[in-house]
Amino acid sequence: TNTTTGALQTAGGLGVAKSIFCGTTLRPGGYTVGTLPTGVNGAIVYVTDQLTVVNAKGVAPTGGGAVICHQIYNGAAWVGI
Repeated sequence: TNTTTGALQTAGGLGVAKSIFCGTTLRPGGYTVGTLPTGVNGAIVYVTDQLTVVNAKGVAPTGGGAVICHQIYNGAAWVGI
């Protein structure tokens, strides 16, 4: 653990107990609906094949299209943000 930043590096990635300040853009991972990974509560990704123009907040994505939509894992499923 870095006591200045609060960062904790683990085998699964980097955990941050404080805030992340970034001088550039952050890009979450992109997946098709059928390849969404096992979720971790609060994780954010985007799907590349959403069927409709929008994926409503709290609604599971529907694959088969070409629309990009962000998703969050709510502890039980991937849903629109």
